[in-house]
Amino acid sequence: SAMENIVLGTKEKRLRDKELKEKISGLCQSFGLEIQPEKRIFEMSVSEKQTVEILKVLYRGTRILILDEPTRGIDIGAKNEIYKIMNKLVKEGISIIMISSEMPELLSMSNRLLLLANGRSLGVVDSDRYTEDEIMKLVTGAVQMEDLK
Repeated sequence: SAMENIVLGTKEKRLRDKELKEKISGLCQSFGLEIQPEKRIFEMSVSEKQTVEILKVLYRGTRILILDEPTRGIDIGAKNEIYKIMNKLVKEGISIIMISSEMPELLSMSNRLLLLANGRSLGVVDSDRYTEDEIMKLVTGAVQMEDLK
């Protein structure tokens, strides 16, 4: 179940189901997330599974999430659900580091971008400062940051 999955590996897995359900429901309420604690993982949609994964780390008290390609290979509806979850978390003070190869996604979901090329950092830029085309030129080496300022 979602509840079992969230507490797996913690000492709190010994709590009674009622206590766990209350704790998880409180966490969901705090962050504006929705899951059914008894629902089996294999019965969940992609966005529900992502929510469970996020709840796992929130349950352990994290304040920073690193999401690697959180929307890779899923449909637009599920992507939008994940974006809503991410926006809710940010509003509640959780920092998110998102790794994505989808430039439109990065530009729409980020405040800042760390640009990497050939394993080296090119620098951090405000996501609203450059266009997608300019960023692609930067990471491919077609132009330098100084050329775009």
